[in-house]
Amino acid sequence: MPPRRTTIQHRVAEEDELYRRIEQIIDTRLVFRLDVVLDHLIERVGALMEARQEVDQRHGRVPNPTADLEDVEYDSYSEGNATLFSEEG
Repeated sequence: MPPRRTTIQHRVAEEDELYRRIEQIIDTRLVFRLDVVLDHLIERVGALMEARQEVDQRHGRVPNPTADLEDVEYDSYSEGNATLFSEEG
């Protein structure tokens, strides 16, 4: 019976190695995809910031990143739903 036990142990070791390699391949691909997505995001944010700066310079304004934001207020009767109110000055 020892040869059969050795065969089973060998198969278990092969399966463990296969799972380890599969996990390594998946991790490598996920990291690569994350890097690609992050690179595209950085490029888009940079382009948007440049475009905004050009618009602000043409109008002689100082950029204010919070100028277009809306305040979020919660109504106690809204059961957790947010009601948006914009401040007009």
